[in-house]
Amino acid sequence: MSTKETNFKSEAETYSVQNPTISLCMIVKNEEENLRRCLDSVRDSVDEIIVVDTGSTDRTVEIAESYGARIFKHPWEGSFSKARNYSLKYATCDWILILDADEELKMKDAPKLRDITKKSDIKIVSFVINNKYKNSTQEGHAQMVRLYRNFNGVHYKGIVHNAIQYSDKCFYSSITVIHHGYNLSEEKMDEKFIRTSTLLKKQIEADPHNPVPHMYIGVSYMDRRMYEEAITSSKSAISLAEENGLNKKDFLVSYYIVSAAYFEINEFKESEIYAMKSVKLDNHFLDGHCLLAFANYNLKEYDRFMEASEDYLAAWNRITNTYSSKTESGDATNVIYHTIGHKWKIHLLRGFCYLSNNQNEFGNSEINKAINESSDMENCLTLLGNYYFENDSIDKAEDTYKRLLDINKNAVNALFNLGHIKFQKKDLNATLSFWKKAVEIAPDSFDIRLLICKVNITLGNFEDIIVGCDQLLQILNMSRDLTIESLSDMGNIFDLIGKNLKERNEVQPAETAYRICKELKQLESIDSACVSTGT
Repeated sequence: MSTKETNFKSEAETYSVQNPTISLCMIVKNEEENLRRCLDSVRDSVDEIIVVDTGSTDRTVEIAESYGARIFKHPWEGSFSKARNYSLKYATCDWILILDADEELKMKDAPKLRDITKKSDIKIVSFVINNKYKNSTQEGHAQMVRLYRNFNGVHYKGIVHNAIQYSDKCFYSSITVIHHGYNLSEEKMDEKFIRTSTLLKKQIEADPHNPVPHMYIGVSYMDRRMYEEAITSSKSAISLAEENGLNKKDFLVSYYIVSAAYFEINEFKESEIYAMKSVKLDNHFLDGHCLLAFANYNLKEYDRFMEASEDYLAAWNRITNTYSSKTESGDATNVIYHTIGHKWKIHLLRGFCYLSNNQNEFGNSEINKAINESSDMENCLTLLGNYYFENDSIDKAEDTYKRLLDINKNAVNALFNLGHIKFQKKDLNATLSFWKKAVEIAPDSFDIRLLICKVNITLGNFEDIIVGCDQLLQILNMSRDLTIESLSDMGNIFDLIGKNLKERNEVQPAETAYRICKELKQLESIDSACVSTGT
């Protein structure tokens, strides 16, 4: 080799060390709705875009090519890890960045990529993954490896949740990726569930004693609100992990899923048991402390709730304060925090506990924290308004519900309870106004329609009662071919409505209908008595 060639090589190596290059590696299929957002977030921070397409039939490939991506087409082989490993094979740069099409790099973090790759002591980097749910009103966080040196033996295993395999120490960074993959329509979430669960079931069939696919399918069931299935699969994961002598801490998510599913079906004691098991395994387990707090609150174990909520807040602070500048061994990188976005709700419930014990200063402080930190203000104000309403602080409830209506004028619960508040304040016309708005939004709300009829009796609006009665018959699919010649006739119809509702096990509305029947017949008796006495 000539001296000139040696100099060229030396200059290239020096440039590569001082200015490392980055390959973005992606696997895609029919991602035309997401891909631009992803590539726009990172195009100025990478030197090469590698896209493995597994069979797109939309404009995905065309969009990727417009960003200068190198496209490699591979038929789908039923394994995300296979597809991911293909993408690594084509990368030519010093570092590899992994993103999915439904993700985007947080704008302020893009410049940090270059800074990290210049640090000679770092080879594996974990990012914060911010998962968005329910129109971005809820979120969860995870720590996952997304950046690492190329040509270093890193690869993936697992047909669905491709698990990264590496041997070097991991640097935990604060770089954040926003994941929109759970922020989809119900139809698309169903499609995603079918695809994922089908692959996991195949994996379970092929390797029935492996707890990992049981763990993941439990999470999938939970996402689709299939609570019994989530409990069964997650318990299987826990049992199989024990039988195989595996580290139970690697299956903390299964304990969380069992606890969360029990909570959703109102089995709070079972929820408490599994939450307690999880925090005994790992006292820093955020999700376990959160579910333990929620379960204790619903069990009315308020001292235990306060203790669990303090543990949750301590864990939350510990997690958020250590997202950066931490290097650890590669054993525990993919950590998911499902409840990191529930901090505001913990503060709100703490506020309720303090207020219930007449510790108003502490209570109001916690409530202000909840309002300031909430990512779901509508839910926050609904819970707060309901607390005030149920505890007879009707002026505060009224103010809170009106604030809620400023956010969402179609909040039926707020309109309904404002009607009750106005009824307590003996403003019956305002009561009718709020309840009529509620049934305009939710026409099938027979319980509210019955209450409207009851108020109209008090106001003597009998024509309105007849109209309301007809609407109730229509909603309940009852015969409307009835003649009303007296208040007693009208009362009889409400008696029929009450019987219909009782058969539907709608106990409270049925009682309202029976009371209306009784009031109408009493009014007719009074009228008859007045006629007979000539008064």
